[in-house]
Amino acid sequence: MERPKKPPAVERRVSEITEDDLLVRVIGTIKDIDGNSFTLEDETGSIKINSDDNVDAGSKVRVFGKPMKEENILILTSELVQDIRELNDNIYKKIKSKGL
Repeated sequence: MERPKKPPAVERRVSEITEDDLLVRVIGTIKDIDGNSFTLEDETGSIKINSDDNVDAGSKVRVFGKPMKEENILILTSELVQDIRELNDNIYKKIKSKGL
């Protein structure tokens, strides 16, 4: 019997994330770290990320996570936090503009 496949993570900007999304991936910069959570910020806003990953403030990361409401505020529970400090923003934007 085959295992059920996990849905793909949909690429979103912070402002586009909704509670109805099953799994998202978002790129941003880590701002505030507080225990097992941190704030991720992109050009559209910021969101709290619950994570057990060891992260550094100011790092650029891609977070794969599940959106949920906590005390009536939308947050992400991370499944993976990927360090992308070496990502070239200009090349990334060029690739995204071509739909790749």
